[in-house]
Amino acid sequence: MPLFWWLARLVRHRPARGCLLFSLALLFEICWHLLYERIVFHGYQAQHWYLLDRVFPSFIIFAVSGVLTHVFATKLRPFMARHWLAQLVLWLLFLYIVTANFFRYGYPVRLTNAPYYLPSMIFYNLSTIGLIATLLGYLQKFRNQWLPFIHWVALYAHRAFLGHLFWLYWLWQASRQFLPWLPLELTLPLLVVLTITCSFIFAYGAHRTWSGIKRACGHYQIKNG
Repeated sequence: MPLFWWLARLVRHRPARGCLLFSLALLFEICWHLLYERIVFHGYQAQHWYLLDRVFPSFIIFAVSGVLTHVFATKLRPFMARHWLAQLVLWLLFLYIVTANFFRYGYPVRLTNAPYYLPSMIFYNLSTIGLIATLLGYLQKFRNQWLPFIHWVALYAHRAFLGHLFWLYWLWQASRQFLPWLPLELTLPLLVVLTITCSFIFAYGAHRTWSGIKRACGHYQIKNG
């Protein structure tokens, strides 16, 4: 965190520095992804460096983008609000590209061989985050009644994400076992809805269970949802 505090002070009131910092971080991230793709993902270091996509440099572009968004929020929010349609078009384009990448490695997509850590995913992730930030900026501007619910859901979003692969795998297996006649065009949306639902229910249930255990043991309970 001290590094990001320093970066925030470095670029404050200096948009040119912010653009340069973002460009350098994006260039580094692309090179890092290409390195992983060539050397680790199906490369000669696949067995030894397979956890390289978990280390800090693998996600530095998102940390830098968060710092810049906070520092230049007053200028970025109106700009993003005016260009929401262009953001949506770019998001759909990147969604198509990453989906094509998935299927390029064989069909059906195998969870053990899902090439999520590719350069195209950088732009897909950034466009997704940009759309979410634009939507929430709009809701905050008009004090939308959905904001408290969104904040409540956000408490469990990362916890749900951590377990979604488990639910996706078993729901896929169940769909192949019990609904083999269902076309893929209906199976995939159904899997998305069920995976999100099961992941959030489990995350909320685990939180409530753990909170109950702590209360039973006499520990101080911090209210969290």
